[in-house]
Amino acid sequence: MSNTFTYRLATSADTQLLIDYRILLLDYVSHTTHTADVVQKLRDDLAVYFPKAIADGSYIAWLAYDGDTIAAVSGMVIYDRPASYKCPTGRIGYILNIYTNEQYRRQGISTRLMDRLYESAKDSDVSVLMLHASPDGEGVYRRFGFEDPGTPVLEMQVV
Repeated sequence: MSNTFTYRLATSADTQLLIDYRILLLDYVSHTTHTADVVQKLRDDLAVYFPKAIADGSYIAWLAYDGDTIAAVSGMVIYDRPASYKCPTGRIGYILNIYTNEQYRRQGISTRLMDRLYESAKDSDVSVLMLHASPDGEGVYRRFGFEDPGTPVLEMQVV
């Protein structure tokens, strides 16, 4: 393990890595075991999603490496909605999939990935960044400038 990390944008060639880390993160935050069929369905859906979204620019992922070893991943979904006073371009960046392998935590990698996502958001004309923070990541995001929304966020699952 070195102290020199390299960072690069993910491409569609990284689809399998992005799938593996998406599932790793979901398992980490959900603390739930899923059946093999559910996991395979998710893998299949992500195998379609990532190449398409990377190609059209609606998904941007940055990867951190220690030599040839993946240390951490990050991602951002970019979507459009009608413009508003708080979001004049109507472009939202939703940050997700930030996951650092355990042996690389507390070395500033997530902060450097956030820097890259922030610059990518600016380059993509994004007005607002949003995320759901895990307890482990909340401090990083607050130091970066994320705040509680002014209104409650409600959600419902469509079944």
